Amino acid sequence: MENKNLSNGYTINYITDSYNNDLVSLVINGTTQSISFTDNRKYVLYDQYSYYYDIPNNIDDIYNTLVLGGGTMSYPKYYISKYKNKYMDVVEINKELIDASYTYFYLNDLYHDFDPNKERLNIINDDCIHYINNTNKKYDYIFFDAYIGYEIVPSIYEYSTIQKLKSILNEKGYLGINYVINDINKYNQLKDVLLHNFDYYKEYTIKEAPNFRYILVSDKEIKSEDVI
Repeated sequence: MENKNLSNGYTINYITDSYNNDLVSLVINGTTQSISFTDNRKYVLYDQYSYYYDIPNNIDDIYNTLVLGGGTMSYPKYYISKYKNKYMDVVEINKELIDASYTYFYLNDLYHDFDPNKERLNIINDDCIHYINNTNKKYDYIFFDAYIGYEIVPSIYEYSTIQKLKSILNEKGYLGINYVINDINKYNQLKDVLLHNFDYYKEYTIKEAPNFRYILVSDKEIKSEDVI
């Protein structure tokens, strides 16, 4: 399969890793940000740390999830294929990434195999902050993964954003954040605003990616190990 240049400067890149896995990836500014298997594992998460995103489903009864920043839908595909009785809304601002998810990252196959009536996975083309400020829905789990290039959407550091996210969580629901520490002061600012709004705070990381954090907060005690 041939690589494909998208109009916004992104590239769809077909590669083989050191274990001879055939993969498709999304390259942004020379950096790979999404990877998917191209064989029968196409709904399996490729990056080890991505399994942290699923922690709330492993420790509690999660039924309805909101993902803010879907990218090429790696986690939504995994979630819908694994949990046959669960629902997810995904908000992605970039229409071209949504289209690429169907064309190159097997989203059409996912619907065909696991959600033929498109009842469980709802993809919304919108700005994530606009969406949370206007939705009337409530969720058991919100996963925040909205980035502009290498930086998380800056509104995440604001009290008003965290308070709004909490307001659309069901009682004792979970907020998870995919976070990369690029600025220690910003990281401490985020931690402070989260600790002021939630009773329980926990972080997860792996040795291979020390700047990566999966941050999980809730008003319900978080009972899980720091391993995947």
